[in-house]
Amino acid sequence: MKKALKVGGIIVGVIILVMLIVPFFFKDRIKKEVIVLVENNVDAKLYTEEFSLSLFKSFPHLNVSIEDFKLVHNDTKNFTQPIVALKRLELDVNVSSLWKDKSLNILKFELVEPNVALEVTKEGKPNWDIVKNSEEVTTTTTDETTSDGGSSFGVNMESVIMDQATVSYIDRSSNIQFVMNNFNLQLNGKMTGANTALSLETNSNITCLYEDVAYLSHVPVSLLTTVKANFDEMLFEIVKSDMTIQSFPLVAQGTFQMDGNNYVPNIKVSCPTSSFAELLGLVPNAYKSYLDGLEMIGKLAFSSHIEGVYNESTFPKVEVKFEVKDGHIKYKDLPESVENIDVRVHVSKPQGGLDLTKVDVPMVSMVIGKQPIKASFSVTQPMSNPNFVASLVGNINLSTLKNSVPVKTEVLEGNISANMKLQGTMDLIDKEAYDQLYMSGELRVNGVKYKDSTLRYPIEIPKAGMDMSAKKITLQETQLKVKSDIISFTGYIQNYFPYIFKDKTLSGHMSVMSKHIDAKTWMNIMVSEKPEQIATVADKKAVKEEVKKTVSQDTVVVDAVQIPKGLEFDGFLNIASLKYDDIIVSDIVGNAKISNQKAILSNLSMRLWNGALVSSGSFNTQNAEEPSFDFSFKADKIQITEAYRASKTIQKYAPIAKESSGDISADMKINGTLAKDFSPKFKTFNGKGVLSSSEINLKADKSTKEIAKLIQGEGSSDHLKVSEFSANFDLENGNLRIHPVNTKVAGQKVLFYGTQNLEGEMNYQCDFLIAREKLSKDVKSVVDIIPGASTIKEYNIGMRITGTTNDPKVKVDLSKAKKQIQQELEKKAGNKVKGEIGNLLKGLF
Repeated sequence: MKKALKVGGIIVGVIILVMLIVPFFFKDRIKKEVIVLVENNVDAKLYTEEFSLSLFKSFPHLNVSIEDFKLVHNDTKNFTQPIVALKRLELDVNVSSLWKDKSLNILKFELVEPNVALEVTKEGKPNWDIVKNSEEVTTTTTDETTSDGGSSFGVNMESVIMDQATVSYIDRSSNIQFVMNNFNLQLNGKMTGANTALSLETNSNITCLYEDVAYLSHVPVSLLTTVKANFDEMLFEIVKSDMTIQSFPLVAQGTFQMDGNNYVPNIKVSCPTSSFAELLGLVPNAYKSYLDGLEMIGKLAFSSHIEGVYNESTFPKVEVKFEVKDGHIKYKDLPESVENIDVRVHVSKPQGGLDLTKVDVPMVSMVIGKQPIKASFSVTQPMSNPNFVASLVGNINLSTLKNSVPVKTEVLEGNISANMKLQGTMDLIDKEAYDQLYMSGELRVNGVKYKDSTLRYPIEIPKAGMDMSAKKITLQETQLKVKSDIISFTGYIQNYFPYIFKDKTLSGHMSVMSKHIDAKTWMNIMVSEKPEQIATVADKKAVKEEVKKTVSQDTVVVDAVQIPKGLEFDGFLNIASLKYDDIIVSDIVGNAKISNQKAILSNLSMRLWNGALVSSGSFNTQNAEEPSFDFSFKADKIQITEAYRASKTIQKYAPIAKESSGDISADMKINGTLAKDFSPKFKTFNGKGVLSSSEINLKADKSTKEIAKLIQGEGSSDHLKVSEFSANFDLENGNLRIHPVNTKVAGQKVLFYGTQNLEGEMNYQCDFLIAREKLSKDVKSVVDIIPGASTIKEYNIGMRITGTTNDPKVKVDLSKAKKQIQQELEKKAGNKVKGEIGNLLKGLF
């Protein structure tokens, strides 16, 4: 017994020893075969972190495991992502096949979290084209090679498993992206021999984008199929196949054969049911909540067939049919339904090139509220020169539409009618031969009214009309109404085909007319977000801060506004009255133009602030975050108090004008930039001009009161009269400089000049020439005690104004007046009393 146990123990020990040794014996061979197979046959490099073998994990078979497998294209400049990257590659190999020279029998081939990234450059170069030409393949690789240079090492597999894969396809030459996420696959069956059966089960989420528009977004797709396979003839027969897209069911049957360089499919795919309601299965899950309570009745038919030969020079025959008959849609909470839905789609292509494809949609029709809508569309020669025909005829009563289809609006009413047809070829558009296209149509709108939760007031289109041709769209009188404001448009749009298809310029002409516009109504039409919606109730401090920023419920939150690229429009404005807060602008007439993201005004005249204004210039939105302007203005007798209330610029530079009166004229040029909410950035303001007036009454402030102390009778007045001036000024980076200007203050001559910066800091000089009889009592009493001073008719008195516009500092300078008196006394008294006169004046002044 002990001997038997001893022998048994030795046998077990030998088996375990063999199981430990054998993996190491064959490890280098297998690893070498894999690396040789890759590097000698493809233009790529293989990277692995860990390569291990085990006879314990899958006993009695050999388990091969490769960690962090990466296959990287040699062209790393154009292709930065690995073609294939996976967390782990695992194989179960029949040990007995390791002694065979002809094949390696793989029982299981498993890929864990693989990431397959297929890319095409803008030049059309794919990253998967990595197989070397036959003359590039190294024929001397290992000891196991045939006499003709080919590898004798074959592979047979019985099970393929893919877990949590991601497969992406990015074509930068056509801006197409296709991604399969959470791709799981299980393929079972012997993949050799003349008669075998394979079972395939797979599921994934599919996303498809074209031109950055998502046509499919995380759509679940699953497939369960059984295939009879003849690997000797490479012929596969789909016995049973069930597929779902979202939850739309499909079945497939047919054959597929690989015959040399030819692929020969003969496969039919159809919908197993005939219910119109099955279309609900195609609706993404994110939108299914909108279909609650929806009733769909009608007949559905879908079938497709692909048959023929596919190779580098030809494509197989394809036919797809889709039909809906007697369709009916009804929401349980709505009183009316969409009826008589009829859709027919037929896509066909005979054996040959893709340009033989024909897409024909002869009928799309339905009735909404007893109003029929019909459309048709067809395309031939889609690859070389698409030949298209499209038409649309119908009427829509928006009130009925709201009763038939759930629309989140508070108000929806009115009528829209259309009758349009388009026929032509793409080469006519490319050659801009639009006169050879056939296009006719008209669109009419009457009594449309719309309001939803984002609008404060309803938007109305009392009437509108468009007549269409291939050359241009003519806009008949179109009215847009908000509250009591009505704006009318007439004009035309041309070059719209190149704008749509070739990113060229859209041009046209538009006339805009209105009897009255309340600007604030239009600016406040969108409902702004309330502070309580921005911050949580618990965050009371944040709410309070937000409330401080919010002046009222009508506060306008303005995003950056930019004139779109590719627009070239000229127009004419005629607006009888425009109101903004308390500002009334009337008789607005002029020319406007949109070009290169600029709004350009030419001789725009208007009446405002009880005067007249003519303006020309441009408003540039090329930088939407910091729009700029460059304008010239000619103003005639503008009321200064009205201008102060409306102009932030006047408030900034002349706060004294707040309660002053009089009119002012101007001829000026100014340029600068604005914030995206159109508030001025004064530090960027530059310009020059002339301000003039016959008379202004300045409200008394600290500086004017000092002047009143000098001039008789002004101390009791609330205003100081300035008359007959014409002042030249410069504006440089927001800093104001007034050139010397001769004017009159309280009827007395004065020379005024100086500067003022952005912070309101002033440095102004006033050189007065005051008549003796106009001197104030305080000044005159001092002067009168000096013998001979009575002969001086006018006194030179200076005044310097510093400080800020809100807190001026005034200093009176009598040095020139003192010198005048001294000179006059010296004439009369002679040289003997010069010293005494100087001491006397020093004491008085």
